[in-house]
Amino acid sequence: ARLELSENGGAAVAEVAVPGGVVELLEGGDFDPGEAGRRIAAQREKLTDEVQRLEKKLGNERFVQRAPAEVVDGERAKLADYRRSLERLG
Repeated sequence: ARLELSENGGAAVAEVAVPGGVVELLEGGDFDPGEAGRRIAAQREKLTDEVQRLEKKLGNERFVQRAPAEVVDGERAKLADYRRSLERLG
């Protein structure tokens, strides 16, 4: 978590890490719906790219056969996490 203070001593930005990203809490009227939409779109694009990359990797029989089982299981777990995060974004 990160907390930045504004010049008058109040909280300006607070960040909390969550799986798949960061939640930012802004003080007062600083919320910009357009910027929030752009950030969500960028996060959605990043997650989509990661899902596609892992699907391709796990679809490669050679990788699945040759890699240690714990590596393959880890990649499957990452894929499941990315898919859940993508679903939450809508």
